[in-house]
Amino acid sequence: MKLTGFTQYCNAEYSIRRRKIFQISTVPFFLAVFGMASSLYGDSHHSLEAYLLRARDNNPGIASARSSAVAHEKEARLATALPDPSVSAGYFISPVETRLGPQVAKIGAMQKIPWPGKLAARRAVAEHSLEIAHQNVRMVESEVFAGIRQEYARLYASGRALHITEENLALLGQMESILLEKYATASADQLSVVKIQVEIALLEDSRDKLAIRGRTLRARLAALLSTQIDPDSIPFPSTLPQLEIPAGPGRLQEKALDASPSLNIANIQTRISDVSVVLAKQRFAPDFTLMTDYLFTDEANSPMVSSKDNGRDPWIAGISMTIPLWAGAKTAAVRKARAQNSMQESTAGEKRNMVIEKCISLAGELDNVEKKIRLYDTMLIPKARQALALVEESYGNGRSTMLDFLDAQRSLLMLETAYAEKEAAREIIAGQIDSLLGGDLTRTMLKNGN
Repeated sequence: MKLTGFTQYCNAEYSIRRRKIFQISTVPFFLAVFGMASSLYGDSHHSLEAYLLRARDNNPGIASARSSAVAHEKEARLATALPDPSVSAGYFISPVETRLGPQVAKIGAMQKIPWPGKLAARRAVAEHSLEIAHQNVRMVESEVFAGIRQEYARLYASGRALHITEENLALLGQMESILLEKYATASADQLSVVKIQVEIALLEDSRDKLAIRGRTLRARLAALLSTQIDPDSIPFPSTLPQLEIPAGPGRLQEKALDASPSLNIANIQTRISDVSVVLAKQRFAPDFTLMTDYLFTDEANSPMVSSKDNGRDPWIAGISMTIPLWAGAKTAAVRKARAQNSMQESTAGEKRNMVIEKCISLAGELDNVEKKIRLYDTMLIPKARQALALVEESYGNGRSTMLDFLDAQRSLLMLETAYAEKEAAREIIAGQIDSLLGGDLTRTMLKNGN
């Protein structure tokens, strides 16, 4: 049979595609070999747990929050410290003549002492500020943990989608080679060949996009780890560990109201505003200053002064007290502190309502995505695989068209990719719940893992 131009083109395409089929079919093999080698030679360094530990020890945001907590700890120790005393010295250019002799110089010292309740209130504010700094450390850590879990889950989903796409490309490549052979003998039509080649081109484009997305996700993950790590050295995760979440929105809400860093910070700030009202009222209390002076006296030339008293140096001790005279300014300060206290109480109440709403929302999203995962796993994907197998058999017997096969194959591809995305979405939501709880779930996981 004389070959047409299109048949010659198909034969040329066939030889090229055969080489591609070999390349594609070897990819899973090398990936499997590489995966086994990684598991034997340090794959644990690229596990989710390893990434979380590395970020906990190296992330600059976490390090900054910890340094702030250390600074607030020192500030709490300084809160009750008295002001520095002052020392004075003077020389009388014109000596002051006294019966015991002329006074020529003096030295003195003063120490200011605030009203006792003021120091206690300032210490309370400093201790509450230290609590806020510790809660801020928990909040920053939880945000970093959630970010790592999110990028890790997305990288897993992209890796699964890339692997599924490669498998489908291999399958379509084999089907294309069969079609080209059939078309060369006029037992297959040109339309079927063109359709499968278009499908292959679309999948190759999807594969390239997934590879680019993988590089982006690796870069984001490396940035969160904040260590000298090459993003290209981060592999696609082979598994996606599940974070255990407290069952039910009621239990989750109870834990969140107790552990949420943002809510705890709002409550602590309310306590600080309470103390601020006390400090404002203490403006009406006086402050004290203790003082002492020692005067140097030369000997007198008067015979009326005994030798015992002649030139004796006097020593003076005294105390002074501020007078809270301007009551108007102090009353305004008290009113301002009370208004700020009322505002902070409202802010804490609003934050509490937001935490409750977030718990209900995230619990609903988690339940929904877990139901979809079960639906994909037990119903949709098995049925799609069964449908593809039936279409393949039917196509081999000539009862189905290439379009039927491509539709079935495309449906399975979409479902398997969507299943991986739902798995990733589940872990992203779990990370958000953990962040709401201040990262306590991740800390427990890391503690049990170690």
